[in-house]
Amino acid sequence: MSKYRTPLHDLHVEAGAMMVDFGDWRMPLRYTGDKKEHHAVREKVGLFDVSHMGEIRVEGKHALDLLQYVTCNDLSQVEVGQAQYNVLPS
Repeated sequence: MSKYRTPLHDLHVEAGAMMVDFGDWRMPLRYTGDKKEHHAVREKVGLFDVSHMGEIRVEGKHALDLLQYVTCNDLSQVEVGQAQYNVLPS
């Protein structure tokens, strides 16, 4: 059994997801079937839980400047030792 669960784990289980071990994570594989889910995403919307995909550590004199430039949130509001979900726009 995987040792990590994403913050959405219980919601996946409640929604009937078939859960599998992926690395050290317990992840949803499918809910109703690949074809039906494919069409749902193509015709409506889909959500992919990326909570398991890692963390980035940036250190150094200009770390905040770099992060302010490459992300979409204001990291100057985050205290040392805190974390913030963010996006790296391409």
